[in-house]
Amino acid sequence: MANTMKMTLVALVSQKSDVKVRNMSGPVGIVHGLTAMARYGWIDLVWFLALINVNLAIFNVLPIPVLDGGHMLFATISKITGRPLPRKIMEGAYTACIVMLLSFVIYVSFFDVKRVGQDIGIGQGEEPEAAPAATPVVEKVKAIEAPESAE
Repeated sequence: MANTMKMTLVALVSQKSDVKVRNMSGPVGIVHGLTAMARYGWIDLVWFLALINVNLAIFNVLPIPVLDGGHMLFATISKITGRPLPRKIMEGAYTACIVMLLSFVIYVSFFDVKRVGQDIGIGQGEEPEAAPAATPVVEKVKAIEAPESAE
């Protein structure tokens, strides 16, 4: 487990890595991961929960205005300058960051739902389900299945 975490952290900062935003997990992916870890046993589940907690703690301390790190940043700036930051600047920063964070959560959740659907067998085919003419799809499926059924 520790080796996997190390490889993941190295992959996040490596330029040659294929780790991308669409590979990240949001709430849907985390619940899916929790159910998978629960199947392996209590120890793996507790390790996964600890990993999530550490990741959330680190993320929370980042200097993003709507998180605790952002509050610390604004307090530090206020202390250094000797006066509070203007309300309009703080409101604008909070609004922009909350919109970005919520957009990111929606974006990541979209890929989570898609990934979970594929894991349970929904959406396996590459053809859209509402194909206008079913004949070409049926012909393609028959052509693919024909060699297998001949054996």
